Amino acid sequence: MGRGSKDSGIEMGVVDDSIGLQQDKDIEAPPTDAAQDPAPSQFSRSTYLTAFGFPRFIASWTIVWYHFYGFQHFPIWRNSTWESQYPSRWGYTWVYFFYMLSGFVITYTRLTAKDPQKNKQEGYFMFIYHRLKGIYPLHLVAILLCVWNLPAPSWSDLEHLPLTIFLVHVWRWDINLEDLPFNGPSWFLSVLLAFYLLFKPLYAGITRVNRWGLYAIMVVCTLWPGCCDITSGWLGVRFLKLYPLMFVPMCILGMCVARIFVENFYNPHTRKLEIDPSKVSIVFKVGVMVSYAVVFILYFTIENSSQTGYMLVWYFVYPLWTYLIYSLAVGIDPLAQVMTHPALVWTENLAWPIYILQNPVFKAGERFAGSWMEGDPLVRNLTFTAALAVFSVFFYYMVDAPMRAYFNLGKRGRK
Repeated sequence: MGRGSKDSGIEMGVVDDSIGLQQDKDIEAPPTDAAQDPAPSQFSRSTYLTAFGFPRFIASWTIVWYHFYGFQHFPIWRNSTWESQYPSRWGYTWVYFFYMLSGFVITYTRLTAKDPQKNKQEGYFMFIYHRLKGIYPLHLVAILLCVWNLPAPSWSDLEHLPLTIFLVHVWRWDINLEDLPFNGPSWFLSVLLAFYLLFKPLYAGITRVNRWGLYAIMVVCTLWPGCCDITSGWLGVRFLKLYPLMFVPMCILGMCVARIFVENFYNPHTRKLEIDPSKVSIVFKVGVMVSYAVVFILYFTIENSSQTGYMLVWYFVYPLWTYLIYSLAVGIDPLAQVMTHPALVWTENLAWPIYILQNPVFKAGERFAGSWMEGDPLVRNLTFTAALAVFSVFFYYMVDAPMRAYFNLGKRGRK
C-alpha cells in the first residue's frame, strides 16, 4: 500500500467533528528529535485542510433553500411566464455530502494524529463526549426555540421531545421526517450519533482491509442508500427506511476516501502532506473539472421529480461527492485553491448555526409574519432567509464560539 498505511505506523488520533465541521485543536505534538525526521520537501504543507470551509457554508444554505424553494416555481421576472430551474430543488443531496465529509474528517484526523497513543487510551464514553460537545449547545438552543414556537404542543408532540434531545428521534423505521415536531432538520444528528457509536469498530475494519476490499466497501456503500430507498418503496419493507441503516454507509464511504488520501499524500515522518502537482494525473485534474460541470448541469436542468433525475442522484451524484471531497483535500485544482481564501474559510463558522437554526427561525417567521407576506411567497422566503443569516451570526458569537472556547475545541475556519 502507499505511504501512510497502517504498515507505516499510523495509528488513531483524536478529533472533534461537529457535523464534520473541524479538526481537533487539543492535540499537541510530543517532543521529538528534529534530527531524526527528514527535512520537509518543497511540496509539504500542513495537515489542516481549509478548502472544506466554504463548501460546508454553501451546503448549509442549499439545504435551507431546498426546504423553502425546493417545490416552488418563481418566474425570473415578475411579469415573465418562464419558470426558472432552482438548484435548491436538489438541496437534499448536500446532506449526504455532509455525511461523507463527516466520515472523511474524523478518519483523516485520526490517521494523521500527532499523538496516536492518546486515542488508544480513550474510552467509548469520552470518544462520544468529544464528538457531541461541539454539537449540543446550539442543538439545545434550537430545541428551546422550537418549543417556544409551539405555544400549546400536544402530548403526542411532547413524547418526541426527550428523543430529540438525546438524538435518537429517527432510530425507528415508522417515522417520517415530516412528523418530527421539534426541529426536523436535526434528524441528521440522530444518524450522526449512530455513526459515532459504530465508529471504532468501523475504523478498525477500514484501516485493516486491503485496497481491493476497500474498493468493494466503497461500491456497496455507494449503492446501499438508493437500494434501501427503492426496495422499501417497491416491497414495502419499512425496516429499510431506518435512517441510520440507510445513511451511516455514506459516512463509511467518506472514511474510505480519507484512508486513500492519507496513504497517497501523508508522510508520517514529517507529519506533513506532500502533494507534488506535477505528479498528479492529468486525468484527475480534468475529471475534477468535469465533475463540477456535471453537478452544475444536473442541478440546473433536471427536475427532481423525474425518474431519470432520481436515479442520477442515487447512483451518479453521490459517487461524485467522494471525488470532489478528495479533490478539495488535494487542493491543486483552481476552485479548491480559491476555497482556501481566508474570507471564504471563515464562512465555515456559520455553516452549523445556519443548518440547526433554520427550523425555529422559519417557524417563528410563519407565526409572526404579517399579511403583506402571505400573498408573495418569494418575498416571505427571502425575508426569512435574511432573518436566518442574522440569527446565525448572532448565535455563533453568543453561543457557539463561547462554548467552543469553553470546551477548548478551537475555532472553526482557522489554520
